[in-house]
Amino acid sequence: MDKERLIRKVAELYYIHDISQRNISVKLGFSRVKINRLLKEAKRRKIIQFNIVSNVQEKRISELENLLETKYKLKEAIIYYDSDIKDPGYDVIFKEVGLAAADYIERILYDNLNIAITWGKTLFHAIENIKIEKKYPNIKVFSTLGGVSLSRSEYQNNNLTNLLAEKLGCLSYPIYLPLISNELLNKDIVEKEKSIYEILGSISKIDYLLTGIGLMLPESKLFTYTRFESDFLKMIRNKEIIGEICWNFFNSDGEFVKTGMENYFVNIPVSELKKIKNKVAIAFGKEKIDVLKAFLATNIADIFITDSITAEFLV
Repeated sequence: MDKERLIRKVAELYYIHDISQRNISVKLGFSRVKINRLLKEAKRRKIIQFNIVSNVQEKRISELENLLETKYKLKEAIIYYDSDIKDPGYDVIFKEVGLAAADYIERILYDNLNIAITWGKTLFHAIENIKIEKKYPNIKVFSTLGGVSLSRSEYQNNNLTNLLAEKLGCLSYPIYLPLISNELLNKDIVEKEKSIYEILGSISKIDYLLTGIGLMLPESKLFTYTRFESDFLKMIRNKEIIGEICWNFFNSDGEFVKTGMENYFVNIPVSELKKIKNKVAIAFGKEKIDVLKAFLATNIADIFITDSITAEFLV
């Protein structure tokens, strides 16, 4: 049997008749290594050609994900495609982006994971939509922030930490300190309260950070929170800060900005966040486009989950 015919025969047995490489090797009297080489050769010669059937919508979402991944150097982009819904409204998109994020979280789960949490509405919808029967008692879920009372209670970081742990059947480690202290913080006390360091020893042992992206713009609820001191708000304006991740602030050029108040914050600094293996950002919205462009330009995110309307503006 000439080589061309042999390659075609092996390819037909494997791809059309679903015969395993092991059984093909027995049938033809070749080693499994040779069968594998012949299949690779069939691909190289284009004897085998794959055609993934997809509709226009699925093709566009794939293109958008690839564009985001390339432009912002992401490991993965995941997009909820909503153009088939007329004016879906934010409540629908929150739910659907949350479902997409929940699917991702369910996909990456395994026992002994270490997961860190920030805060926010989008992150709440992601965690709320996790639906699993299996429990993971050896996973650990850590808060990364002091207590945040800048939003509804269910969106706050300690509540989200506990909610995710409840969903997974594992332990949670909240931080029982305020996000912003009125006094210079005792670093020894703060570090002890941050269970990540107390239990793991190093933040590099965190496998996944799950985070939303906060707006620090005049029209945002966060920016106009009345309990902030006027000096703090003035500093945000003067330094042209537009967004935050884990209470680390960045400007429109995608640069992280020192505020001079870092010793009053109970958070994980950006230098430490960079050590986390997989940073998963979940965010969307037309009002966030400039903020998300700047955030993605920081190259902090490894995985980005959003909707198609936002993605169109970002690419």
